[in-house]
Amino acid sequence: MILERVDEFVEGLEEDERDEDQHYFVFERQGHGIPEEWQFSLVQRLEDADGFCILADSTNRKYLYLMAVFGFCVDPQDSLYSVKSRHTDDDSLVLRGSKLEPDAGTDDTLDLARGWLTDCEKKHTACHPTKTRLPSRILDLDGLEDPSKIRLLETRDKESYESYVTLSYCWGSDSSFHVRTTHATMSERLDSIDVESLPQTYKDAIKVTRHLGVRFLWIDSVCICQDDLEDWARESAAMQQVYAGAYMSIAADRAAGSEQGFLKRSGRKYIPVTLNDNFSAYAFQIPPAKASYARAWMTFHNEPLTTRGWATQERLLPYRALHFGNDQMFFECNCHFLSEDGVEIKGRWNSLYPGPEEKGFRDIARKSRVSTTHQHWYLILEDFFHRDITVETDRLPAISGLAALFQKRLNEEMGSVEYVAGLWSNALMEGLEWQSLRSKAEKDIFPDQKPLPSEEGYIAPTWSPASYLGVSAHGATMPGWVDIAQITGYHTTPKTMDNPLGELIDGWISIRGPMIKLHLSDLPDEYEARIGAFSRNMRLCTSNGNDLGSYSGFDGITGQNRATRAWVEESELFAFFLTERKFDEDGNEKSPPMTFRCLLVMPVSERRRVVPGRNEYMRVGTIFLHDNDLAEDKGIVSDVDGFTEIVLV
Repeated sequence: MILERVDEFVEGLEEDERDEDQHYFVFERQGHGIPEEWQFSLVQRLEDADGFCILADSTNRKYLYLMAVFGFCVDPQDSLYSVKSRHTDDDSLVLRGSKLEPDAGTDDTLDLARGWLTDCEKKHTACHPTKTRLPSRILDLDGLEDPSKIRLLETRDKESYESYVTLSYCWGSDSSFHVRTTHATMSERLDSIDVESLPQTYKDAIKVTRHLGVRFLWIDSVCICQDDLEDWARESAAMQQVYAGAYMSIAADRAAGSEQGFLKRSGRKYIPVTLNDNFSAYAFQIPPAKASYARAWMTFHNEPLTTRGWATQERLLPYRALHFGNDQMFFECNCHFLSEDGVEIKGRWNSLYPGPEEKGFRDIARKSRVSTTHQHWYLILEDFFHRDITVETDRLPAISGLAALFQKRLNEEMGSVEYVAGLWSNALMEGLEWQSLRSKAEKDIFPDQKPLPSEEGYIAPTWSPASYLGVSAHGATMPGWVDIAQITGYHTTPKTMDNPLGELIDGWISIRGPMIKLHLSDLPDEYEARIGAFSRNMRLCTSNGNDLGSYSGFDGITGQNRATRAWVEESELFAFFLTERKFDEDGNEKSPPMTFRCLLVMPVSERRRVVPGRNEYMRVGTIFLHDNDLAEDKGIVSDVDGFTEIVLV
């Protein structure tokens, strides 16, 4: 196995050497290359995991290559955490890693999961969920004598505080496998449900929950009445309590649809080794990328559930989660992250409830002009907007549970703070500065085509990141930036008060500040060639400033072509100034040139205006401007009396 990995590495280097550009940068400039004689070193795996890494020197001895990584494990019943473990305190060798079986639903594998939970309950005071009532509807797995049947239980009038498990999963694209509770099926399901009639993911979740000794299981499609809009809104607003109050969550990460199930998995090659006379032990190979970067284990990259928008809060809100990935099982709590094959990482991915080993986001906040809690929110938004939402109007409801938790936290820290369509009332200026990155649309969607209130397809105000159907970056809050504009008012109107933090029918922010008209820069191509890769973005300039202009970041437009340039030329575009970079990171006042963060805005036509006669504008993107972009017009930034008040819709 070691020689196979060396051969793969050599093949990769030889391929780079044949490429002219790679040969120059990798071999000539950096000094990489295949040594005439390999010298290997064996070192302990990272994160105190059982096993070793094989390192090799580069030709110039400046670099160490991570050639291969191997782990050690034992049979599931002999691993450290298994409830069946035969280990004693006197054992000199105890391994965390467990040999992976093709079926994660065996008693031995699920006993390992029970062991993880038992250890967490006994040792981790930071991992105990707040005592909460059962959700308004819950699946009772042990309420009938026949184990092949379960039932839906209504708890609304009952004071019940028993443990329950939640399921996080992908519904899938094949609707024939979707099991929905409706008004027509409600009474039947309150009577009984045949387990065999359910899709495989549900059956797997029932099996795991029962093995863990928990009676109740919450699955959204069954526990929410899917053809009752009020019930759906009310229950989606309760997601924070449902997931945060769960004993544990089961995450079916590997399954792209509810029909697939999550207990079957791919195999792994093992080599028997002798580590201890009392136990059978095995060696196995680990991808070097994961072994060298701990967070790679925690992101569940390429797992179907990671692409689902609703799964963001479904992962973050529970205090504990049992993940079923493509090749193994993982356990996540507020104190650590465990893999079935033996990795332990202290802390938790984007933890909402920092444990004793978790630093939280203090280091990030030190470099920010807003609080740790705000920065944490921005990081979660970035993850969420990378994901897919089947029903676009669910973009705000899908994070409403997280919003409820963060609002409570911000109110405790800072007093009265309101949630404003994905932003926070005490950090609106920073919130408005989100930047659009990659569009998910197959073709350019001009940002002025976003639906406005009362128009079909309305999702959120144009200034809210929820209105942009793509990937966005948040939290542009480095120290040294000061506000130029002033927020003078804001308001959002929820579709239903059953979920006031969810879907909207209207929202606006009134803001007062300097603004200046922009037009498309049209310099010769030689300037584009000199500037390089960023030339794909359109440049905008003012009438009196530098003709080169600044690169724009239009929401929904990737690059430029004849159609997008024509759209800009035909549009009335303005830069609305939000903040100014006045100090450096050490707090010293900066000397010119100054940099300004601006929104790109367009006036709303009379025909589309939400309130007739109001000075309404749409956000269409962002842009950075500098002193030389303004030239003789730079006085507008300090001319407070000349500021314009607009209403962003």
